[in-house]
Amino acid sequence: MKAYNFGISKKPKKVKSMRHIITLFMICLLTIIAGKSFAQLDVALLLGERSKSLDLPIAFGGFLKLGVPISLADEISVEASNLTWGEGEAGYFVGKLGYVHTLNREGYGWFIEPQLGYAFVGSDPLFSDNNGTGDFKGVIGSMSAGYRFGQDRAKWDLSLRYENVFTNNVGRISILGLRFTRSFGIGRGKYYE
Repeated sequence: MKAYNFGISKKPKKVKSMRHIITLFMICLLTIIAGKSFAQLDVALLLGERSKSLDLPIAFGGFLKLGVPISLADEISVEASNLTWGEGEAGYFVGKLGYVHTLNREGYGWFIEPQLGYAFVGSDPLFSDNNGTGDFKGVIGSMSAGYRFGQDRAKWDLSLRYENVFTNNVGRISILGLRFTRSFGIGRGKYYE
């Protein structure tokens, strides 16, 4: 009689649980270091050829962003986000590193935020490559400009964002997005005591 284990074994569970512990530890560490974090839904308008091929060229997604203050007026941001369009058949997941600079040097008011990152996973079947898959990866550049309300740890941001994914597989992907976010001061940053 043949025995089946259905993929159940002791060693992979230990390795998997160790990965979960390390991931949880890294999230906690980033949360403690961060002066504030943002989590919000994202709405964007697709630009270029993709906007012509869809009935509704609107993309939806979400993001989680951590801000590490480096001065009263500036912070470094780390962001993970995803965006989908075309009834969820197309989209991408990215990680980005940015720099938030408030123009009045007070930590609130008008700000700009350039970001640079990488699209780790992406797919757009309507714009498939030579293999016909539509899967892609690529460098991503983003620029946001907006206004930060509030002078305490709980701030509100309203910003307009232009984002571009550079990939050879499915061509350039450009979006114009509007973000309205609330920050949550969860760390004990030097500039928020």
